[in-house]
Amino acid sequence: MVESYRSRIWHFPKGKINEGEKPHECAIREVLEEIGIDIKVYLKRSVFIDSFKDKKYTRLYIIEGVNESNLEIEIKTCEEIRTVQWVPVDRINWNNKVIAHLKSSFDNWMGSVRNNSSSWHRTCNKTHQWPKFHNAMPLVVTG
Repeated sequence: MVESYRSRIWHFPKGKINEGEKPHECAIREVLEEIGIDIKVYLKRSVFIDSFKDKKYTRLYIIEGVNESNLEIEIKTCEEIRTVQWVPVDRINWNNKVIAHLKSSFDNWMGSVRNNSSSWHRTCNKTHQWPKFHNAMPLVVTG
């Protein structure tokens, strides 16, 4: 998770989707820009949670099996990010305003994983046009 300089709130790396960019491309770009990690080989485009709140779409990509020991990269921050920290899933503070709306969807996803259900894995409709205010962010779940 990252802590922003301005709000001092912990959240997942995130950003707005650029014109012509797909949500998964945005997530990959934002993580690389914000903390210097290339998640391209780890991100599965079909493993995500979508949320719509206050006229804002958010897509949270869930990246499984990655942790600081199998990423051979030195984490670095940009001017937007104060610090970066690996946080176990059971210690995520879902009560902050940036990620609170994703909690129930994440719990549903975790339930499907525990039950070995593949019903949560889905793909995006290729004709869907994402609004400019859509955020994409990754959540790394260590396996």
